[in-house]
Amino acid sequence: MPQQTPALFDLPAPEMPPVTGSHDPGRSGQRWRRTMTAQVVVRNLAVLRDKALDDFDSGAFIGIGDADDDDEDLPDTREVIASTAEGALDWLIDPTAGLWPLMESGAIRLEAAEHAVGQVADREFQVSWSVQVQVGDLAALRTIAVHNAPDAADEISGSLAAAWNNAAAPAAPLTGIPAITWTITSTTVERETRR
Repeated sequence: MPQQTPALFDLPAPEMPPVTGSHDPGRSGQRWRRTMTAQVVVRNLAVLRDKALDDFDSGAFIGIGDADDDDEDLPDTREVIASTAEGALDWLIDPTAGLWPLMESGAIRLEAAEHAVGQVADREFQVSWSVQVQVGDLAALRTIAVHNAPDAADEISGSLAAAWNNAAAPAAPLTGIPAITWTITSTTVERETRR
C-alpha cells in the first residue's frame, strides 16, 4: 500500500469534539453503539479514485443469487467508484477500521456496522458511520485503552465510552484514506437496550 509522504507544512490531526452519550462504566454482555459524523474534503480526486479502484480490483467478491432484471439499468460498483468522488469515498470507508485488535482480544464482538456518504458541495461531503458491539472482556478493553492513553486511566476505568474511544481511535475509518482532509463533527457512544 503506498504511503503518503508528509509535506513540510502538513497540518496536525484535527481535534476531536467531546464525546456525547452515556458515562456508564459498562459491563460485559452489554451492547454499545458508537456513531461518528465528519466533514470530508477531497483534495486530489485522481489519487482517491486510484486508491478506491485498486482496493476494488484486489478484493474478492461473492455473488449472491441471480441479478434482478430491474438492476440492469444501475451502474456497476466499479463504474460508480471510477466516475464519482462520492462513490470512491463510499468504497474506502470501513466503519470497523481500528476495531480488529479489540475483536481479536475478545474485548468486543462486532454486531453491526454501517456508513453513509452525502455530498454537501463540490468535493465536500458529510460522512457518518456507526458500529454496534457487544462487550466481551471488559478488562481487556480497559487494558488496551490505558496502554494507548495512560494519562486517561481514571476516565477509562469509569466510562465505557472513554475506554472504547481510547482503545480504538474513533476517526480510524478516515485516517487511511489518501487525498482527503477531514474534521470530526460529532462522536456519540451510547448503550443499546433491547425493546
